[in-house]
Amino acid sequence: MLDIDLHGEKSYAIADSLTQRHVRFVFTTGYGAHALELAYLVYPRCEKPLDARMLFKALTV
Repeated sequence: MLDIDLHGEKSYAIADSLTQRHVRFVFTTGYGAHALELAYLVYPRCEKPLDARMLFKALTV
């Protein structure tokens, strides 16, 4: 799980690094889809508060 907003900074560099290493991740946010830049909308996302079923579903897609 990768929170989009890490104390005011976006986690896109971490997402890019994980993607290059073929590591699956899910963005988490309390702000909805509008919190993501367009280029990152292709990655799975779960909104807070997290639901375990939704998180599992996002990781298995």
